[in-house]
Amino acid sequence: MEENYFEKKIFLVTGAGSGLGYETSKILLQGNAIVFAMIRDPSSMKSLRADYEKSLYLFQGDVSRQKDCEKYVQTALKKYKHIHGIIHCAGVGLRSYAKDLDNEVFERIMRTNFFSLVYLYKAARAEIEKKHGHFVAVSSIQGLIAVPYRAAYSASKHALNAYVNCIRAEDKNIHFLCVNFGYIRTNFSFNALDGRGGKYGKNSKGQIKGMDSVRAAQMMIDAMIKRKREITPAGFREKLALQIHRFFPFLYHRLIFRYGQLE
Repeated sequence: MEENYFEKKIFLVTGAGSGLGYETSKILLQGNAIVFAMIRDPSSMKSLRADYEKSLYLFQGDVSRQKDCEKYVQTALKKYKHIHGIIHCAGVGLRSYAKDLDNEVFERIMRTNFFSLVYLYKAARAEIEKKHGHFVAVSSIQGLIAVPYRAAYSASKHALNAYVNCIRAEDKNIHFLCVNFGYIRTNFSFNALDGRGGKYGKNSKGQIKGMDSVRAAQMMIDAMIKRKREITPAGFREKLALQIHRFFPFLYHRLIFRYGQLE
């Protein structure tokens, strides 16, 4: 990491209460950035808040609500006048057959994983542009290839990737980074939704063996500093699936049913 790169810069981080968002916030704070963390439960960052009382601001809200996203950005601007970047980590997973997925649950996933990014971009775009700042979208390898039993999740991440590619071409003064993660060792699968909107309640094998969340956050931060456009931090099997999908699509569709089975 470049020395003093984050000194006194203002960053908004969503999904900061746990996992990737928490570790990202911690790295920024250690670099002397000022972090506005959007979380559902303020108690989840109690210990970090105690260590960084003057540089960590907690905003309780729900990224799936447009008004919360707009208020989040407005609150940051009211306090510090500037925004140097947004790192959008918030998201929700899915484990369900598409035929069993309630439309309301599908819409909830789209609002959380995709429309939240639209809300934040439109609310903060002008201010980030002034600073030639960063807009980082946490996506997934499932935004590049589709996996069974994750229809709404994969659709939301495909939409996110396409949207970021479009706005990157439109806004030359903002750096856009799309991060297509593979499995990260967090409770993401455990907290995923089932087809009726309940908690899935299981950690998948891939999640348990996934990348360490600290390493994942650091890779994302390093890519942001280098102003990369896209990275895909994923394991061997996931990257292999990408290559098979690209060069041998028929084989991919035969294999993916075994690879992506509902656990």
